[in-house]
Amino acid sequence: MRKNHLNPELFTVYHDEVPAFLRPYIQTAAMRRLSDIDMYCGMIYTNFPLYRTAAPCSRLAHSIGTALITWHFTESREAALAALFHDIATPVFSHSVDFVYADYLQQEYTEKDTKALLHNDQEILALLASDGIAVEQVDDYQLYPIADNPSPQLAADRLEYTFGTLRNILHVPLETLKELYGALQVGVNEQGETELVFVDADKARCFGDYALTCSKIYTSQEDRYSMERLARILRRALAEGILTNDDLMRREEDVIAGLKASSLNEEWAAFRHLGKLRSAAVPDETGDWLQVNAKKRWIDPLCPEIRLMEKDPAYKAAVQEYLNQSFSEYISSI
Repeated sequence: MRKNHLNPELFTVYHDEVPAFLRPYIQTAAMRRLSDIDMYCGMIYTNFPLYRTAAPCSRLAHSIGTALITWHFTESREAALAALFHDIATPVFSHSVDFVYADYLQQEYTEKDTKALLHNDQEILALLASDGIAVEQVDDYQLYPIADNPSPQLAADRLEYTFGTLRNILHVPLETLKELYGALQVGVNEQGETELVFVDADKARCFGDYALTCSKIYTSQEDRYSMERLARILRRALAEGILTNDDLMRREEDVIAGLKASSLNEEWAAFRHLGKLRSAAVPDETGDWLQVNAKKRWIDPLCPEIRLMEKDPAYKAAVQEYLNQSFSEYISSI
């Protein structure tokens, strides 16, 4: 499993090179841990066709990409570092741990320790001191709207994980992503805050369609069912003392080794073999049925002075159809 793949192709889309000031921070132990955290919440370990052909991607790759986008559009060291650190507290299997704690709709449980981690990491603090940057300037990327802003606006974080999904899972040509990225600039939105906006309405619609496709992947039956199955394994592991909360902040390969050496080995093997599902409005007694809700991630880009949904009725209808989708069905593996 090559989760430490760092997407050098995507990095070149975002900026000509990784700036020298970022490199020491990327090499810190806290950031290097993210090279073994699956960006796709453990889905890469399943046997679903979409993920069998996916290029592995780590949280480190996503963090570097978000920092490069932020730097490209702001040239602010503080904003770029805040973007780099935004997932530093992500545990193993990413948002599946949100499911462990029933945080299905916000998926923010995994972000709660970000500030504490940064304020207590002596390696990062020493680098910040040498660069004359206060940790309070980089411990919350929401301080910088180009790095992060409220959904459905477009910021570096949302842009990067969309591009990552398009490239790594859907295998969209790199040239297409370069064309979309080249149509972006910094603008001002309805709230008077800076935001990434499209200068070309056709490119905005192309990106919007792509982003909606990604949204459907993130809340697909495959993702929702698998993340809940994995969360159930982790809940049991924590309850039975097979894992501790501290273990969740280690490397995935360490946690997997612990699961395989425990009474949960068969459940982990069953998770690995997930590849086909069935659904029903009313479950029967023949399967392991789950009913799983999830956060709907979506984007309504500016293009450049009007939101795409306001400009394009067909796009608005497609987004509304997605947002109105119910997750009331029951899902079981085959």
